[in-house]
Amino acid sequence: MKKLILSAAITISAFSAVAQTEKVDYEYKNNTFSIAEQDQKLRRNSTGEIFYKRLKSFNDISKKSLKKFMSREQFYAFLKELEQSSEKASQNGYNSLVSHVQIFYRNIKDLSRLSTQDAYRFRLYEIAAPVHKVIDESWGNDISEAVIDEAYLNLYEYILYKATSEPAFANAPKYLNIDPIRVQESAGQCLYSVEIDEPVLKKDNIEVYFTDLQVFNKVSKKYTGSLLAGPIPGWEARAEESVSVKAMLDAYAKQKEIPAYNMYAYNLKAYGNPSTVQQNLYRANNWFIWVFRNGVLYYSYMAIPCSKVSKCTVYEERPVEGLDDAGNSYQY
Repeated sequence: MKKLILSAAITISAFSAVAQTEKVDYEYKNNTFSIAEQDQKLRRNSTGEIFYKRLKSFNDISKKSLKKFMSREQFYAFLKELEQSSEKASQNGYNSLVSHVQIFYRNIKDLSRLSTQDAYRFRLYEIAAPVHKVIDESWGNDISEAVIDEAYLNLYEYILYKATSEPAFANAPKYLNIDPIRVQESAGQCLYSVEIDEPVLKKDNIEVYFTDLQVFNKVSKKYTGSLLAGPIPGWEARAEESVSVKAMLDAYAKQKEIPAYNMYAYNLKAYGNPSTVQQNLYRANNWFIWVFRNGVLYYSYMAIPCSKVSKCTVYEERPVEGLDDAGNSYQY
């Protein structure tokens, strides 16, 4: 009797499994389940994409936390907090950034003595506040480096603007030390390649930019789409944002021998449309690649010089269709 019951249970279980399989198969074919969609959702994020998401999160939070006004007393209190940031950086284990924070603090302190104007004082605070925040809240060495480097660039640009537009600030650049963001040429260079897929080259005007960390962080704030993961989903719909991004990159590319940043720009048509762009990049930096198709940002990637993979490939989007995906295209 026990054997009969067991046999019956096994038979029922088998029929149940078959029915369940048929149900799943039916739902798979009729509920618009897409292999391409699932692969897109579950794919592993690139190192650059993860970095960018964290950086964007910090930038958004930092912007919202800024005070609307900075009195003299409030600014002096802020300076004391900023002074302590180098010690906090050491406690956090950001040893390579300790001297960067110390020099940045001295820059802000020395420059603050040049004017008592409210607007000038607030702009110094606005530039320096993210540095204090990123260290104080322990956002990590990589995010801290990006924020500090951009703060140096913002400070450099602001003081240069004041020096050229207001005679009272003519000597201001003398108080500014930007050594921490100068390229470490002694570290050497490595060749990095960007390969362009033939279908893209044949029909589009391609422009390629390489930028360093401080320029990337500043320019990326003008773009709301996904960055540093290769081809950008919905890139064609972001033409207006691309105009702003490209204008900034072109402006930086035109300025020669600026010590606060490094970048390289190529319009492939001007070079006979080569399928590969090669550029020597300084080893000590992470570099960021921007590729435009007909003036619209299409591809974004973080390049790490001298790594095992010293190239990236910019390819034409080719839909990968799963079962019953006919007529539904998904970009990768």
